[in-house]
Amino acid sequence: MKKLLLICCLVMLSAGAVTARDLKIGIVDSQAILANYEEYKNAMSILQEEKIGWDRQIIDLEQSIQRAQEEYQTQSSMMTEDWKRQKEAAIEQMLNQYQSQQMEVYNEENGLLLQRHTQLINPIIDKINEGIAKVAQEGGYDLILDNSASSMSVIVYLSDDAQDVNLSERVLEVLRETN
Repeated sequence: MKKLLLICCLVMLSAGAVTARDLKIGIVDSQAILANYEEYKNAMSILQEEKIGWDRQIIDLEQSIQRAQEEYQTQSSMMTEDWKRQKEAAIEQMLNQYQSQQMEVYNEENGLLLQRHTQLINPIIDKINEGIAKVAQEGGYDLILDNSASSMSVIVYLSDDAQDVNLSERVLEVLRETN
């Protein structure tokens, strides 16, 4: 995404469509916007609560498996071969259920955690992008760059006099107005 923005900027400048003096650039810090946006905080809180519930289910299942294995170990000498096979099959079934539950929740491609994250966070990201677009249009900005700590920043230098190009606070104001 950042490469695309940089390429677009370079193309615009090299094509002569916009000179450097005509180009109005602003910056945002998307991480700061997220950290200060109440709707995002609420969504992350909901996601964390749901994750704790899923973690608890998996931990409970793991503890059940451990108890069953310990019971099997202590009673195996008194068990018939048929009973041993039944207990081993039950433990195996619990292990399969445990692995299945972990995959269902934490699969990186389509796990419940990822699905829920997408469901909760994508609409917020869309709102933030709309807020950025609104601020850019209102301010007549040609290009908005993200200078967040989590991204590879494309801003190499920003003078103290240029702090008014940081639009993060204005984006937050727009987002608060729309809620």
